[in-house]
Amino acid sequence: MVVSWGRCLAPDLTGMGDSDKLPNSGPGSYRFVEHRRYLDALLEELGVRERVTLVVQDWGSGLGFDWANRHREAVRGIAYMGALVQPRGWNDWPEATRILLKAARSPAGKKMALEGNLFEQALTSGILRTLSEEELAERVNDAADRLWPAIAQIASGRKVIVIGSSQGAMLAYALAARHPKRVAHAFPISGSAPRQIFLPGRVPAPVHAVHGTEDRVIPIELDRSTVRAFKEHGGVAELDELPGVGHAFTKDIRHHVLVRLQSILVGGRLPDAGSTQPVTPLRDQ
Repeated sequence: MVVSWGRCLAPDLTGMGDSDKLPNSGPGSYRFVEHRRYLDALLEELGVRERVTLVVQDWGSGLGFDWANRHREAVRGIAYMGALVQPRGWNDWPEATRILLKAARSPAGKKMALEGNLFEQALTSGILRTLSEEELAERVNDAADRLWPAIAQIASGRKVIVIGSSQGAMLAYALAARHPKRVAHAFPISGSAPRQIFLPGRVPAPVHAVHGTEDRVIPIELDRSTVRAFKEHGGVAELDELPGVGHAFTKDIRHHVLVRLQSILVGGRLPDAGSTQPVTPLRDQ
């Protein structure tokens, strides 16, 4: 969406995405300073030295802020999401989150991360109260309506495919429901949406949702209900249920979505939900 504005780089952190794992890694590997060293080398190799706009999120925001602080003359701006923007001590966290983080830093942390549901517990530990469906719908619809003008401007009259994960999936659903003439297809991942996103007289755009059966943050039954609601409003909606998968956006989920997305981009029919039909990944296109 922003490629026409300038050079766009999206590096995967070391050991994540398509980046290689560290050789001979151990308990002291993958620390902040190590990620910083590799990121610095990458940006230097790519000649990133001026007019830089950083888009950072979650843990990556720390790396972005740190790079910006050490290269102030190169940075034009920073867009950040879900970031820690100031130092925080233990007492600044809710008790449930504090207990979880301390456990993760203990000798039991490795087992919690590899065999448990540490990521999902971290997402839910800070929840103070649950929104009603009406409150959630108001927030989702407002966010979608504020986001749409920017999407429409970038699209310049063309139809768009919207993809979102977790809260972003709610927006993907809302955009498909509220702008069906401009949204060609929506891919909500590990999400759901309240029924109040639909507008009278509008048949929603097609959606193909993907959700893990072991998701404890947004249970899959909520997504099943959302897909049923799209069908009830006359829309085409399918749900791929991935056995044993939780809420995290994994490499396997990404590949699963890309396979289905490619079938649209190359003009073919979307594989049936749950299909294992092989599709050659897009390369250099």
